Amino acid sequence: FLALADHDLPAAIHGFEAALRVKPDSPDLMMALCQTLYSQDQPGQQERAISLAHQLIASHKDYGTAYDFLYNAALHSGKTADAEQVLKDKVQNDPKNGAYRIQLAEHYFRNHQQDRATAVMNDLTAAPGIPNSSMLAGEFYLATRQFSQAMEEFQKGADSQPAEREKYQKRQVQVLVAEGKLAEATKQVNQLIQRDPKDPDAIAMRAALRLHNGSLDDIAAAIK
Repeated sequence: FLALADHDLPAAIHGFEAALRVKPDSPDLMMALCQTLYSQDQPGQQERAISLAHQLIASHKDYGTAYDFLYNAALHSGKTADAEQVLKDKVQNDPKNGAYRIQLAEHYFRNHQQDRATAVMNDLTAAPGIPNSSMLAGEFYLATRQFSQAMEEFQKGADSQPAEREKYQKRQVQVLVAEGKLAEATKQVNQLIQRDPKDPDAIAMRAALRLHNGSLDDIAAAIK
């Protein structure tokens, strides 16, 4: 690692290879070697890095960093189809990880394949056993400005997880603000504060909404 910090890539590679002879089953060491090899501007090194990353996935199918490395390498080479397949393999090999499905949906969205992104979201929310699937889907739709779908997913989460209801309702406030529906957002925030007058998130939301439209007196009252 010291050699890597000194930008001595050949020495760093030698060090990682030596460490792997001692700990051959360390995915972190193997990934460090892959990344260092890929950084070298020498013939064959990037290909070797990619080959080693595939070997790493074969033995550690749930090691997400290796998929991310291969995804970025494929994009760097302009191989969009290969990048897509990497993410599909990532989902297939760890199907309970909802964040991986979000990555695949984001890939489709960036590449103007909205139908495929929506299909991934539908699979996410329909698949059993994925924690917080409605939260993940709602945040994806909010980030991509698909507000009606975001509201729907956050409402599903609030209905299906009563203990987390306020968390989902706060996300709905964010949707309303993004849509410019400040009166509705304010109404929902006030309802949250009525249920819990000391909720710091709700108080901050109320102050931000009053900052947008209110006077200094309104803002001071909002944070009390």
